[in-house]
Amino acid sequence: MLEFKRQLPGDGREDKAEFLADATSLANGQGGELIFGIEDKDGVAVSMPGVQPTNLDQTILRLENLLRTSADPRVVGAKFHWVPFAEGGGALILRVPASFSGPHRNALNDRFYGRNSRGKYPMDTHELRIAFTAAEGLSDRIRVLHDRAQGASPFRLFPGPQAFLSVIPVAAVRDVRDIAPTPENALAPVRPAGAMRSLHTLEGVVLHTPPDPNLFPHYPADFVRTFALTHRRGHMHVGWSIGGERELSKGQISKLVHAVSLEQDLVGMSRSAEAKLRDADLAGPWAVVVSYQGLEGYELLVTNEDYSQPAWRDSAELSPLLIDHINEVTLAPLLSDTWLLFGMVRPPDRKVAEGR
Repeated sequence: MLEFKRQLPGDGREDKAEFLADATSLANGQGGELIFGIEDKDGVAVSMPGVQPTNLDQTILRLENLLRTSADPRVVGAKFHWVPFAEGGGALILRVPASFSGPHRNALNDRFYGRNSRGKYPMDTHELRIAFTAAEGLSDRIRVLHDRAQGASPFRLFPGPQAFLSVIPVAAVRDVRDIAPTPENALAPVRPAGAMRSLHTLEGVVLHTPPDPNLFPHYPADFVRTFALTHRRGHMHVGWSIGGERELSKGQISKLVHAVSLEQDLVGMSRSAEAKLRDADLAGPWAVVVSYQGLEGYELLVTNEDYSQPAWRDSAELSPLLIDHINEVTLAPLLSDTWLLFGMVRPPDRKVAEGR
């Protein structure tokens, strides 16, 4: 959704309220861009006169502060971007993502705004009731998408501990999105060894690594080590085996999950999924969901000298994480919760890439 503005907001209360109405209506809807410096007619850009702020940094700071202090709750993830014009001046663009914490109130006039094809409008009591109910049920809908995706693969993972990861744009939860996944643009699974295979399904495209019959002759053909589903509705789901047996000392076999590789895979696959979704013109904020199966009896191996007691819980679904950017820092709560499943506290200064 695009909204064009000929001029930048002034310092008057009316101008500030108008700016907040525009920004919060985008957050309460499907997100979009507010572009200053563009002349429009009936929502269509007709000229590009541009704007020429006296001090660009101060102008952006003023508007950021206004969003931070006068939108309730705060609009997370809104970003400004300056596009200079060759003839002077330029366009100031505010990108507002669809919100997972709305509806947002314009505190300057105590109103909630929605958005349709004709622009913004004050929401009535009925629409507000729907908006608040939808916000409260967002976590449940995210979990449903994650659970459904787990059953969407025709393959089974090898017996033992398994991880399942979903990366879902919040916009795809609120409205039906449709992308066209192909084997060429689909998400690759975790650490594929050898040639990958692809399969078109009702839900989307599954890439998987088939078992090597020489290494796993006793497993049926529908067992795989890892798979990744690129869903037609605009979200990603990955499943992979995360543990195995290892002889730590002579004659002593331990059932282990390697902390370093698990953390690297969780962060790496989450970031890869985000990149693939952005390539499909989908943007955050993102819901990241992780669940585990088959953990009971397995130990978390940190180093050869540092490992946990055997896990007593066989399966667990961690609380969905709602974030604007996917990286090691924002995913830290999921990593910490994973350690707790093995009775260990993850060091707050631990680095994923280094494993220390």
